Amino acid sequence: MRLLVTRPLDDSQELAAALRARGHVTVIEPLLVITPDLHAALPLDGVRGVLFTSANGVRAFALRSQRRDLPVLAVGEVTAAAAREIGFTQVAAAAGDVEALVALVVATCRASDGPLLHVAGTVTAGDLAGRLGEAGFEIRRAALYSAEPIGQLSEACAQELRDGRIDGVVFFSPRTARAFVTLVDTPTLRGSTAGLTVLALSQAVAEAATGLDWRRVVVAASPNEAALLSSIDQAWPPHPEELRLEDQAQQIPVQRTQEALPSMTPEPPTAQRDPDPPRQVKEASRGWLLPVLVVAVIAIASLALDLRTLQLLQNPVEPPPDLMPGVVERLERLERGLAAVPPAIAPDLALAQRVQKLESAAASLGASLDGVA
Repeated sequence: MRLLVTRPLDDSQELAAALRARGHVTVIEPLLVITPDLHAALPLDGVRGVLFTSANGVRAFALRSQRRDLPVLAVGEVTAAAAREIGFTQVAAAAGDVEALVALVVATCRASDGPLLHVAGTVTAGDLAGRLGEAGFEIRRAALYSAEPIGQLSEACAQELRDGRIDGVVFFSPRTARAFVTLVDTPTLRGSTAGLTVLALSQAVAEAATGLDWRRVVVAASPNEAALLSSIDQAWPPHPEELRLEDQAQQIPVQRTQEALPSMTPEPPTAQRDPDPPRQVKEASRGWLLPVLVVAVIAIASLALDLRTLQLLQNPVEPPPDLMPGVVERLERLERGLAAVPPAIAPDLALAQRVQKLESAAASLGASLDGVA
């Protein structure tokens, strides 16, 4: 199936890889832009642990602090994996939502041990601080990033929707679902969702997608990525071989491009490799054609001179004084032209030009001698 992935870019790439492994084609269109705040307050003094409710919070924390000695309680396994990746060693993961994280904190921490730091964005889902405050915990909140919805869909994504090429759209948060509903509420896109299946992380996410005409809505059994992937598997059983065939088809233009490039490595000599026969014939014809033409032109010019000479001998006439210098100059040009003909094979164009010049010179010479006679 062709699935639209709407998470922020870093998260979308990881989710898309999991979907492609199941044989699905993915179109990534992040609907929220994550911007870290490098100047936001980060009150780490005296805290006994860090609460992460998203992988974006983990990445934002990594930009601000080198502390990795604190215990981490993450909202889900994906967020926990991100914390381990940046160097945290004491990491526990909840089942995927705020209520599950509250239960994890209450079960593993003591309020008397000290405050906990909640690293989050400027907008949060759920009241984590309020729920833990009711249990006696002191929660410090550090808003280290913002997540703002995009202003409009990319033209490529909009065209995919208009053409009906998308089969399903994946939503991980109510805010993302609401952003999508707003973005497709246009005259050209409003009807494009009728054939789409919503793949929602939770019931709250699915409810945020109401207001549009969907083909169907699929909700994960638990609010975590593993459960959502399982629900996608149930809706469309995995067929990894389909993606492999598509990947091979997409690689064909690259392979052809590489084959079209000339090789920089010289080919080894091959004894059985013969030159192109038609090229041999063409070169051979050029080898005898040029000398024959040159000889023919010289013979014609010589014959014309001999005839004029015989006529002069039979009927000697005193030529005008101002005519002889012109005849002598033309004869010298003809001799220089004949001497300039190279013995090697000349290109066809140059050959034609030289023959034309010789013929013109011979004709001019004949006309001059006619005047003498």
